[in-house]
Amino acid sequence: MIVKRITVNDVDIIRNIELRRADYEEMKASTGLTDPAEALFLCVRNSEWTEVLIDESDKVVSIFGLGRNGTIGIPWMMAHPTLFTQYKKFANAYSKRVVAEMLASSSVLANYIDSRNWKHLEWVHRMGFEYDFEKSIYQNGVLFHFFYMEKN
Repeated sequence: MIVKRITVNDVDIIRNIELRRADYEEMKASTGLTDPAEALFLCVRNSEWTEVLIDESDKVVSIFGLGRNGTIGIPWMMAHPTLFTQYKKFANAYSKRVVAEMLASSSVLANYIDSRNWKHLEWVHRMGFEYDFEKSIYQNGVLFHFFYMEKN
């Protein structure tokens, strides 16, 4: 597995990412955009950094990054269908390291997650984030749950 930092200039990588259906639906609900590449460009452009995980066949299996609002880091991730099957063990171990690095540069990590995207709901919980359901919101008719992690 190769980890590569990318920018909006990496057009070919961003345009060729195949997303899980649940991730596509989450992205569509959160941004209102139906073109995955356009939504991913928006995510990359609004992030301090973005990385991709690339498998041995040169397929991007995950794209993730860290946005910022003052001292609050805004983590995000989208995945290929194989991330949670073929690469689950690697993804879990690598994700824990990335979340720790994100938290090192932020007082709090926080974002919203599509309540229908149960794989990501599980992942967020497994990484140690907490939910505050009182801060849940509706975006384009879809319920999004607020999750966060504070620096100790």
